[in-house]
Amino acid sequence: MSELNPIDDIAIVKVGTSVLADTYPDGRQELNLESFRRIGRDVLSLEAAGVHVVLVTSAAITAGMAEAGLKQRPDKDTSVPELKDYQVLDGDLY
Repeated sequence: MSELNPIDDIAIVKVGTSVLADTYPDGRQELNLESFRRIGRDVLSLEAAGVHVVLVTSAAITAGMAEAGLKQRPDKDTSVPELKDYQVLDGDLY
């Protein structure tokens, strides 16, 4: 295995909720599985080209909302501990 050049061989990719979820006129959000598939294919292509990818997302609350059956995102005044109740980590609802 070759040594990594931190600038050339690592890509940090931030993917926001607007890319990972669809928002409907009534305000509800659902995860867009095709977006996840497309990003997965892109990451595989980069890895095959020798680029190490760090993928960062911000859709944990949206994913948790879907699991909990919530139709609307908690409002901006919701506390951090309450928001954590809606996060999905490793497929589990916390």
